[in-house]
Amino acid sequence: MRRVLALITAAAFTVCLLSGCVEPAGPSSSSGGDGYVEFPSGSPDDFMYAGENDMFQYNIYGTHAEITKYIGSETDVSIPEGIENRKVTVIGVSAFSDRASLKSVHIPDTVEII
Repeated sequence: MRRVLALITAAAFTVCLLSGCVEPAGPSSSSGGDGYVEFPSGSPDDFMYAGENDMFQYNIYGTHAEITKYIGSETDVSIPEGIENRKVTVIGVSAFSDRASLKSVHIPDTVEII
């Protein structure tokens, strides 16, 4: 039930974000204590490479990261605000598919697209 509620909430947020009732956080060019640095060079769409850690498969772009697949085993997951000094702004299509044991996903404010 929690998974369904999380998916409905994420879908509602996405619709609201796309329709303009929620504005995503603006870009930053500084380093902070939140685990990411957004580099001023490159555009957000400049794909650099694919990577993987213990929890996620991801793509690194010029100024952001995209979570492409959850590969961890935890049932309560927190999306990190940053990966490899890039702000996590996108959760890709089917990133949490085939995870029936998943109970909750915490999505930080850095995520702009789900």
